[in-house]
Amino acid sequence: MSAIIGNRVPLVRQPEAGFAHGQVAGVREREVLVAVAGQQCRATVAFSCLVQPEPGDTVLCAGDDQGRWFVLGILERPQSTRTVVQFPGDVVLRATSASMVSEGNLNFFSAQEIHKSEAAVVDVREVTATGENLQATYRSIRFIGQLMNIMARHLVKRVHTYLRRTEGHDQIKAGQATRTVEGLYCMDSNYTVMVSKKDTRIDGERIHMG
Repeated sequence: MSAIIGNRVPLVRQPEAGFAHGQVAGVREREVLVAVAGQQCRATVAFSCLVQPEPGDTVLCAGDDQGRWFVLGILERPQSTRTVVQFPGDVVLRATSASMVSEGNLNFFSAQEIHKSEAAVVDVREVTATGENLQATYRSIRFIGQLMNIMARHLVKRVHTYLRRTEGHDQIKAGQATRTVEGLYCMDSNYTVMVSKKDTRIDGERIHMG
């Protein structure tokens, strides 16, 4: 940007009160320097003007009898189409229905986000999520997919009842495997093959085979 407003304004006769259009010469937050009728005056961006003015913009101004000027809106931006919507305070948007469409990227940046709705549909072709902690609480969860890969350094599962059914081949590879069952351990199959390269040990008070 060019021509940032300084702390001093040249001593020139201010334009008469009323409506006029001018060109923005400099911007500092909600205050702009506007050339109106060949003279520069300091103006405040109106509360309802949400688009942040930029140097070179043609704006509509209004002046009062106290010598104050306000930028009501931006009439033309010949240099670019870049738009910054700036709210002076907290914002609440209310609508019966709303849609947001972007032909390019859509970015959201905030310290905290809260999304709450009765129902939500998310249809995304590819998702990449990165973070440090994830906590999800649902009464029922259902995943349907062709392929699912889970890679983790530590994976801990704690459930009340765990049911798993594999229609095809079920294979587990581990460096070491340990199963501890407090009650009954039952294995039912048409064929069972146990192969040990070295020792096989079965220990129990009573062993029934056959």
